[in-house]
Amino acid sequence: MRITLVHNPNAGGGVDAKELKSLMEDAGHKVRTVSTAKAWRKALRKRADLVVAAGGDGTFHDVALEVAETGVPMSVLPLGTANNVGKTLEILGDARRAIAKWDGLRAKPFDLGRISAPWGNAAFIESFGGGAFASLVGSGQHIDSPSVLLGRQTDRALYHLGELLAEEKERSWSVSVDGQPHDGRYLAVEVLNIRFAGPNVPLAPDADPGDGQMEVVLMGSDQCLAMQNYIADRVRLAAGTMPALPIARGREIQLVAPAGARLHLDDKLWPDDEPIPRRAKITIRVEAGRLQIVS
Repeated sequence: MRITLVHNPNAGGGVDAKELKSLMEDAGHKVRTVSTAKAWRKALRKRADLVVAAGGDGTFHDVALEVAETGVPMSVLPLGTANNVGKTLEILGDARRAIAKWDGLRAKPFDLGRISAPWGNAAFIESFGGGAFASLVGSGQHIDSPSVLLGRQTDRALYHLGELLAEEKERSWSVSVDGQPHDGRYLAVEVLNIRFAGPNVPLAPDADPGDGQMEVVLMGSDQCLAMQNYIADRVRLAAGTMPALPIARGREIQLVAPAGARLHLDDKLWPDDEPIPRRAKITIRVEAGRLQIVS
């Protein structure tokens, strides 16, 4: 196959693109490599049978939204810190085995979420939400500094998420999933296309990114203590039992986010770094099978 490899040189401790290209060429493919530090979007205009994003979840997000406009199948080599997309797609272990599965281009559908809000429209790959996880997204610099929080980056993020859950205020959300109301007071509302959010937290363990539906996780104070215990076990023991959270599934989600909430779109705050000043009506629709993923 003709492969365009979009490589993030800062992911995975600096995994060499030449090594990845060599593995693909050894499997019989013709490979064009471009760094995310260069004009990689322009490279996607050239003909290819497969586009591969080698990097973390942010790299996959950026490349996937561009590839969705072309109809070309894509795959991912997860090299980042969380790799929530790679884990959901079960792309794990030896890169050689992952590359070997590309033969025959047995692609699976992968949905996108399309959002309409008062301040604009956007699309997401992983998740959209407000509350504690949005606050965690906004804590990027705090988590990145080992002089403030000790341990690995994932451990620091988990620890800080526990702190944020203790501090987060319950707010009144209006939530409708395919016309069914789920209004309530929540610490976090997350609309997920994949299984994991943040530092590998399996908020929606049964999520299928190609089933044409989103998982709407509604976390209230009743679930807060169980979540904090789960996080503590993850930090101390590197494992924990995820509590069952209220989940609704659907194709169209209507939210009225409360004033003062912070919102995130994948790994960035949206619309900006500040809480929204007033209640906002937000519509999320699933674009089923917009991407074709080879895994």
